[in-house]
Amino acid sequence: MASRIPPTLVQPATLIGGTKTIAGFWLGNCFNSKELLNDVIVELFGLIAQGLIKPVIGEVFPLSQAGRAHREIVGRRTTGKVTLNPAI
Repeated sequence: MASRIPPTLVQPATLIGGTKTIAGFWLGNCFNSKELLNDVIVELFGLIAQGLIKPVIGEVFPLSQAGRAHREIVGRRTTGKVTLNPAI
């Protein structure tokens, strides 16, 4: 579970119409092995450096608005990654 909100049950019948995908990845399993974690991180950052993976930046907040950024995340009003920028 990636948030404090319990998971939503999915009714399989709702997936039949249209093109829908359910996908997930939990990096937590990699923390049990330093070697595996290192391999995953090296590959992940390599893909990012090659431009093959691009994080979705939803909104950038000044560091002074960290509280507001947190409220937006907790209120589930964000999409993508929320970043704090101390330079703005």
